[in-house]
Amino acid sequence: LSHLPFYLIALLVSGVFHEFGHAVAAAREKTQVSSTGIFLYILYPGAFVDISSRALAIMSPLQQLRVICAGVWHNAVMFIAAWIFLATGALQLSFRIIGWNHMTDGLSVVDIDPLSPLSEVLEVGSIIRRVDDTSLIGDPLEIWSKILLPSTATHDQGDTPSQLDSGFCIPNTLLFVKPSDCCLFTPEMQFGHAKDENLSCFTPYNPSDGSPVPQEEIGNSERVLAKNGQCLPSRDVLADSRPTRCSSQSPDCGEGKACYRPFNPYKTASMVRLYCATPSWATKSTATTDRKVVLYQGDPKDIWEAVQVTTMGSRWSFLPLWLPNAILLTIRYTMSFSLALSVLNIVPARHLDGHHALKAFVALVFSIQQSYKSTQSVRESLAECLLEGGSATSGGGGLSSSVSTATFTKGNKVVKGIVISTTVLLGGVMVGSLLQMIATFVMK
Repeated sequence: LSHLPFYLIALLVSGVFHEFGHAVAAAREKTQVSSTGIFLYILYPGAFVDISSRALAIMSPLQQLRVICAGVWHNAVMFIAAWIFLATGALQLSFRIIGWNHMTDGLSVVDIDPLSPLSEVLEVGSIIRRVDDTSLIGDPLEIWSKILLPSTATHDQGDTPSQLDSGFCIPNTLLFVKPSDCCLFTPEMQFGHAKDENLSCFTPYNPSDGSPVPQEEIGNSERVLAKNGQCLPSRDVLADSRPTRCSSQSPDCGEGKACYRPFNPYKTASMVRLYCATPSWATKSTATTDRKVVLYQGDPKDIWEAVQVTTMGSRWSFLPLWLPNAILLTIRYTMSFSLALSVLNIVPARHLDGHHALKAFVALVFSIQQSYKSTQSVRESLAECLLEGGSATSGGGGLSSSVSTATFTKGNKVVKGIVISTTVLLGGVMVGSLLQMIATFVMK
């Protein structure tokens, strides 16, 4: 549903450009347009150009083809132009000239759900550089999703974000001070049984041999007690943007300190650290540094749902961060609809442009032999049969015309063969084009 506005805008733009092509071609042929306009049918936006049947009838077949096929041609040109605009990087260049830049080392916060507790501590425009010990470098959006939505990551080790095996150096003065009730977990109390919400459970960690978090003691299937757990103030330990860490490269915390790591047996109550930086326009500097650590305890999926992010950053505060992605989505949807209108509208089915284009084309081919009644009959029969075949596979709207048709001659096997071959060919082209369009859009 979030893409619905872009979907409707792209549909309207494609339809207006299609009808604009008809109007321009009619003006070029000095043919009067009865009326033009746009409409909204429930949620479907569209446009129309009305050219009277009499105005079309007095045109030559070649002039008719120019007017009838102009809409399809305009949609094809729009699709090609948009594809070139995206493929050549012209869109990204335009963004940079205006003041947006594409980031490969972080994500900008576009919007935050007002009902989420993150809305009180995380600011729109902030740049998220790291999530826990994983830097958002390379493909930030993909890494962001894999961290917060583990189900989207594959089982291959190479496809999962690499996290540093490390802990936090805790002063001995903070150990064995608070009761260890925060390290007792039950399904009803997934954050521990501590009365102080600022306390979180930490367990000893030995980075020198890469030993995992100590095994928890399970009294029963619903009760979990962390072994050697300590209740420590999570903000004092984790909210420091540059804490003293202990890792396999630097396992020794020094005198008077011990290595500990946060612990919680429930994934829906994980402690997630977001390392945020202030954008350059707020610091009046070209560089941004980690200045704030946002702690969130709960389901990481809630962060993914509540915080909308983008890889685009802005040079100035008045540039909306959501606009580049909105423009990109609108262009992609416009490409899809333009290609669809080009392919479907030229199908020889009643009430589509292909209906009138086929008659004009047949008239053009047989214009030299119009004096022969047999040729006239074959021409009308061929057009009528192709229209019947096309109408069975498609439907829609286009120009209006009252060119008369004749009944298909049952004994004419040659015409039947031409009709069947043409219908199969057009159907194959239409299906192939649609499949290619869908595959291209999904891959992007």
